[in-house]
Amino acid sequence: MRDILERPSRRRRDEFLAAVARSRKLHGHWATPPRTVEAFEAYLKRLKQSAHMGHWVRTEANELAGVININEIVRGTFCSGYLGYDAEPHNFTRDSRLVGVLDGGQPPVYALALCTGAERMTR
Repeated sequence: MRDILERPSRRRRDEFLAAVARSRKLHGHWATPPRTVEAFEAYLKRLKQSAHMGHWVRTEANELAGVININEIVRGTFCSGYLGYDAEPHNFTRDSRLVGVLDGGQPPVYALALCTGAERMTR
């Protein structure tokens, strides 16, 4: 199965918030994705800043499988950021590339490679 990266947008807000509600028990205190319309709007606003990057991982069937965020990006010589990721268990499969990040099958930098394939970070 091939995963597709998509930039978060208002157009899929309801789908995203429904996925967050379904996965709340799974994520517990480990992840705090936007749970309300107001928090979702703040998330989109934050992603417009150059220090933040986010992508939704979608399945070939166009269903939300997970989220990859890179926050507090520092460009230039230091070139770093904080990686965050989570899965939507309803559509998440063992064939998903995000599995490598979540189960230790690939180094976390793999998520960075997924994102930077769509949007390069300069060194």
